[in-house]
Amino acid sequence: DYQRLALSSGIYFGTTAAYLEKGKKYFFVVETEGNWSIQINNISGTLPGNYVSGYGDGVTGVFTASSNSMIFSVIMDADTINSIKVFEYGGGRYDYEELVYESDPYSGSKLIYLTKGKKYFFVVQTETGGYWKISW
Repeated sequence: DYQRLALSSGIYFGTTAAYLEKGKKYFFVVETEGNWSIQINNISGTLPGNYVSGYGDGVTGVFTASSNSMIFSVIMDADTINSIKVFEYGGGRYDYEELVYESDPYSGSKLIYLTKGKKYFFVVQTETGGYWKISW
C-alpha cells in the first residue's frame, strides 16, 4: 500500500498530504536527479474567509462546514491533470470528496455534502503547477 505524494518532470516545490497512522513506520522513495528535501508538518491554520488560492500543489488550512451541503466554485489554470479533494480534518485516509478531477483548465461549481460543524481542508494537485482558487 502506498501513497503518491508528488509527480513532476522538472523542478518541484509544493505541499501535499499523506495519511499516517500513529505508531506505524513509514519510508519515502524518491526518484530524482539533484538535491531534494522532505519536511513533515501537521495540517494547521484556519482559512480566513470564504476562499483560498495558490499556485501548484497545496494543502490548505481548515474550514468549518457551515451547512450539510455547500457549493464550491473552482478556477484552475493548469493544462494538465488537476485534482482537488475535500478531506475531513481528523478523518481517515479515504474520508474525502472529489471536488475536481480534470485534464484541462477548469472553471465551475460543485455541490459537496459535508457535515455541518465538522472541519475540512483541501488538497490541490496539479502536474505542472498553475493558479487555482476555491471559493464558497
